[in-house]
Amino acid sequence: MVALDTVHNIRHRAHVADARMHTLAKFLDDAAELNAVLDRKHNPSKPLSGARLAESSACDPMFRDYCKRLTELEKNRPAPETDGFQFDSVKSYREAVVELSLGKCVAIVERKSRLDDGIRLLYEDSAYNLLFRMAMLCQIIDDLWDVSKDRAHGLPSFVTASDSTVVIRATTTNMYGDLEAIHLAGEWVALRWGLRSLWLLTRIFNRLLVLRP
Repeated sequence: MVALDTVHNIRHRAHVADARMHTLAKFLDDAAELNAVLDRKHNPSKPLSGARLAESSACDPMFRDYCKRLTELEKNRPAPETDGFQFDSVKSYREAVVELSLGKCVAIVERKSRLDDGIRLLYEDSAYNLLFRMAMLCQIIDDLWDVSKDRAHGLPSFVTASDSTVVIRATTTNMYGDLEAIHLAGEWVALRWGLRSLWLLTRIFNRLLVLRP
């Protein structure tokens, strides 16, 4: 939320309105619960807020579209197998999930009425593309951190779909951390350094995975 507000403030010389930030926070809560259910990671001791999710879908057509697309992605998720072809499939799957979630967030703060408008900005706007790259590096770190849970649930991730060598190649190249491909300067330097810091942190997590007994 802070990163989105920072980008919005630099682009528009104004912070995201409080009402929009409230909408964004509510979406992130709903999205986290929906993801937990689809990944079979929901805490059984906590009651599902199915009524709340249904209410959000009824009140927000874009959230309903998000739920439909995410559910379809998860129903057709690739299997967690360790070969090069499967790694590419998992990479595409992971990117599609992040596109949906971050695209919805961007649509909220930029006052877009369609999910595709938010997703389009992830590739047409350099600042939002930088946030997409940062989100993907965070996803890789999360996959490294949750590798045992993902394997137990049979979930595809950057780790479960590859051996550690492939993971290292995928994250230490310029796949997501290529600063030369991001044409931002001046006020955007802090975000560029944020991307570089995440890239270095991902390398550290990768090394720890390789050294793990």
